[in-house]
Amino acid sequence: NKNNKVLDFIVVIMYTYSMGVDPKGYFSRPKTVIQRRYEALRAFYLEGVSSKKAAKKWGYSIATFKALRRDFRADLLKGSDPFFVLSRRGRPRGSLDRSTRWARSASSRSFH
Repeated sequence: NKNNKVLDFIVVIMYTYSMGVDPKGYFSRPKTVIQRRYEALRAFYLEGVSSKKAAKKWGYSIATFKALRRDFRADLLKGSDPFFVLSRRGRPRGSLDRSTRWARSASSRSFH
């Protein structure tokens, strides 16, 4: 029901404010370097904010902001996403525990 979804949303917002969490502040005052970089580039590319204004608002020098733009474009040309990286589930290759590695190596040995 649409009314229930709206009510649930309002409850979540009220709860977050009562817990001292400001959802708008999460976006307007980023706490991590990566989020700050994202917001600065987003303002420049999506909102049309000038390099000078974006750099000033997000605490970068003009030269640093131009370097961020250059690196961002290079990442996109390589086909990588510098902000939203999907993590793989399971163990990374080569991360087997010691007993499993020993068992595998023992099974490949020949005993005469």
